[in-house]
Amino acid sequence: MNFRLSAAAAAAGGLLYASPFFPHSAEWVSQIAAFIGLAALLFSLREETSWKKASLLGFIFGLFAFTPGLSWLYQSLHDFGGLPALLSGAALLLMGAANSIFTALTAAAVSKVRPGPLRAAAAFPAAFVFFDWIRGAALCSFPWISFGYIQTGTPFEGFAPVGGVYASELAASLALGLVFATVLLRGSAKRQCACIAAAAALLVSGQALRAVSWTAPGESLSVRLVQPDLPLAGLSGVEPLSQSERISRAMRLSSPEGRPIADRTLIIWPESVINTSIQRLMPEEASLIRLPAPEKGTSLVLNAFWEPHPREFRNSLFLLTPGSDTQRYDKRHLVPFGEFVPPGFHWFVHALGIPMSDQTPGDRFQKPLYLPLQGITVAPMICYENSFGDELSDFWKDDGKSRMPNVLLVSSNLSWFSPAVQYQHLLFSRMRALETALPLISVNNNGASALISPRGVITYEAGLGPVSKDAVIRTADGGPTPYIRVGNAPAILLCILLFAAVFFRESRSKNKKTPTI
Repeated sequence: MNFRLSAAAAAAGGLLYASPFFPHSAEWVSQIAAFIGLAALLFSLREETSWKKASLLGFIFGLFAFTPGLSWLYQSLHDFGGLPALLSGAALLLMGAANSIFTALTAAAVSKVRPGPLRAAAAFPAAFVFFDWIRGAALCSFPWISFGYIQTGTPFEGFAPVGGVYASELAASLALGLVFATVLLRGSAKRQCACIAAAAALLVSGQALRAVSWTAPGESLSVRLVQPDLPLAGLSGVEPLSQSERISRAMRLSSPEGRPIADRTLIIWPESVINTSIQRLMPEEASLIRLPAPEKGTSLVLNAFWEPHPREFRNSLFLLTPGSDTQRYDKRHLVPFGEFVPPGFHWFVHALGIPMSDQTPGDRFQKPLYLPLQGITVAPMICYENSFGDELSDFWKDDGKSRMPNVLLVSSNLSWFSPAVQYQHLLFSRMRALETALPLISVNNNGASALISPRGVITYEAGLGPVSKDAVIRTADGGPTPYIRVGNAPAILLCILLFAAVFFRESRSKNKKTPTI
């Protein structure tokens, strides 16, 4: 096939692939577009045997997928960070190119398998998911624009409680590969039917798994979500709020005049209401933080920095409960450059003057937050941590003292980005709810605060502006899902075995000079 045609197909496929990562009124239409986009990449690679040309095609696909998909980075750098448009655009292009390395590696690996149905049906899906896992979880910790996250609402989401987001991604890409292989098997009706039957089996299996109740309904929990819409510090033309004003605004939304609060309500603040350490609050500022209606058993979750030693900062959540000691959770997975400085880059961060950019991560194993008045256990995440489902399993480590989580909580501040990142962040939240079969509460500074059911359905989502939302959610009881027990390992091992099986079978076929099926 003409290489220019292949390159055009890869570029068009990348654009289609990125479409469901933006807010849409018809989600299923954009999901179909992503499947078509991935099929376009497979089409461009179907006869390519040169690993160099294949790598270029994979890179082109990635560049046209990741660059628009990560366009919120431009808004963050230019609109909020004040970086010139040219530099912001260059940074976005560089980020797109960096992520495209992994689609290039996928294409290079696939080129080592002889063209044919096996390449489409097994080798391509296995390599695609494996390198997406390397990019998103194993090596780079950057799972944005991953195929698995747009399987929410499709039959393939049924695999999430069993094997996580990468199991859903593998099932979806295998089904796509099998359909594509059917086209390649011209004149072989029996094998075409076998491929279609296998793809249908994946669909039916996913749909059947969606019907499984992995947890049982638990106690009801009254919550009040506080979305304060605080201005971002340091923006030109924006009047900054003092620490007292920030706390006071959140307190007013926590206890609005004339609005009663239910007994034993959990009030939740987003990340960055308090943008310094608890230890550095002035006495008059600290005195503003109080429990509304403590006689009703109200609790409060708030975010601030914890400074156990001078200039050692941890991004933490604090649970305040009347009559109980304060509980604390320290963020474990930090954002590179934003929250910790990779070795050798301190000079860069110091030159930019990024505040709180060298934080200390929390311990891997921490107890979940426990609400003693409600008898409910909360597994907390702070913003970026919502991207890593396998790390949630640490909250299920039974030390004989901790209770198993009944609900997930995400506290974040995404105001530095465009609405697209809020939408993508909610895709992460929906997948975390599916993987754990637990309801999820997400509280953000401005927009996209949400409640999500154990089946990954958004039951409430806040718009922009200040919000104080009361709701009653049903928590979940029961043992951990299979995914919480085994993590990503089975899905990734299956990818390796699939690709190895095809690769070695093709190698034997070449040695025997026999045609492949």
